[in-house]
Order: sequence, then structure tokens, then C-alpha cells
Amino acid sequence: EDAWAGFQCGGWWIYVSRAGAAQALTTAVRAVAAVSCLYFVLLTVPFGQLLQVLRRLRMPVLLTELLLVMFRFIFVLLATAEQIRLAQLSRGGYRGFRQGMRDLGRLIVRLFVRTREQMRQWTLGLFSRGFTGQLHVVSSARGKTSRWFAAAAVAGWMVLLVLEWRLRMGMR
Repeated sequence: EDAWAGFQCGGWWIYVSRAGAAQALTTAVRAVAAVSCLYFVLLTVPFGQLLQVLRRLRMPVLLTELLLVMFRFIFVLLATAEQIRLAQLSRGGYRGFRQGMRDLGRLIVRLFVRTREQMRQWTLGLFSRGFTGQLHVVSSARGKTSRWFAAAAVAGWMVLLVLEWRLRMGMR
């Protein structure tokens, strides 16, 4: 029928149709576009301001606090891993494949132990400062949105809507 490709897996035949391949391609392109937009926002907007916007949009407090803690500990994890790796290199680590794998295993174990300890210290620090169950982020001064920027944003959105409409109607 509409089979584009097929192969046998065990006792089953798996077929890929042309319509299914087109739908998979559309889904993949949309996923890449969404991730690109997410990266653009994350790399251009300070994280504190992003959290403020999410809170104004009535995002659950638990979710925004989880984002804040994860964001902080990504950098703690990276800094700790770099410190441990530098210490291993200064003691002659990572010489050869087998030694490198052994040292990498030690790095992972040490990283887990140190990160757990840093998380415990951070939690104790929060409670010693009177943590009430909600993390507060200092909000920056609100800037004035230029009319040109707002018009460009609306125009861009309209272009995207027209392109999506044309895609759904089958026009190219």
C-alpha cells in the first residue's frame, strides 16, 4: 500500500509509510525548533528574571524552586568535577585507557559524595537563615519595552501563525 520501507524483527514485520515518515520529520523539526527557542531564552535572559516571569505566569512555586535548585547545582556539580579532575591530573591520573577509566570511576564516586555534602551544607545554611519554605529571588528593575521590539515580536508571531496555517492546509 503506502509502505515506504519495511524490515523483519523477529516474527514481526515493521513498515514505515510515507505519511508516517513525513509526520516523523515534522515532529522532529518542531522538536528541534522548540529546543532552539528554549536555548535562546536560557542563554539570553538572566535566570532570576526568567524565574520572576514564570512566577508572574502563575507557575507552581514548587516547580520554580526546583528549577532554581537544579540550576544552582548544575554549576556546583561542574565546578566540583573540575576541581577533582584537576587534582587527579596533578597526581598523575588519566595515563592510559585503563587508568583513565579507573580515575573516571573515582571521580564519579567523589563527585557524588562531595555534591551530597554541599547540598546538606546548603540546606543547613538555608534553615539557619530562617528558611520559611520558599526561596526568594531578587527581582531586577523592570525595563520599559520599546514599541519597535513589541511590534517585531507581534510580526514574528504572525509570520509563524501564517506558516503553520499554510503547513496545515497543505500549501507550500
